[in-house]
Amino acid sequence: MKEWDYKQFEEKLGHKVQFGFMVGKSLSGKSTVAKFMETKLGFTIIDMKAETEKLRESKGTEDEPFTGDVPVSEVEERILGMIKATKKNARFIFDDYTHKNEDEFLAFVERIGVPDFILFLTASEDAIKARFLKKNELEEFPEDKLQELKDDSDANKAKR
Repeated sequence: MKEWDYKQFEEKLGHKVQFGFMVGKSLSGKSTVAKFMETKLGFTIIDMKAETEKLRESKGTEDEPFTGDVPVSEVEERILGMIKATKKNARFIFDDYTHKNEDEFLAFVERIGVPDFILFLTASEDAIKARFLKKNELEEFPEDKLQELKDDSDANKAKR
């Protein structure tokens, strides 16, 4: 250290928030890996879609549920608050995102800093079919669904 930097000093002492991102197409196993990391490695899962739903519920009432879009900036603020409220040496894994395009996602990354790791998950077509069947409690895979899953995957790639 050439000059005093409290954050760098804390990191040298091992007091650092660690986080990473997971990306992959639908049914590639992101949530399964996130749950493993939570159970075995002590990570806290951050699911932006789930946090968006919590914010949506908080904006409405039982009589009049909120049905509009929740701005991604509000979701980001909620997540940053969650991270700041945790103890030192916390570990986070981002499992799902609500950013609509690459620029929004990169702006968020600038706010929280460079991740410690990024996991790119893939799965074979057969694995995706098997996971789809299990998730939807079906015995036979509807062939028209495969193209829809591929299209969903391509849309997610375009967002990033």
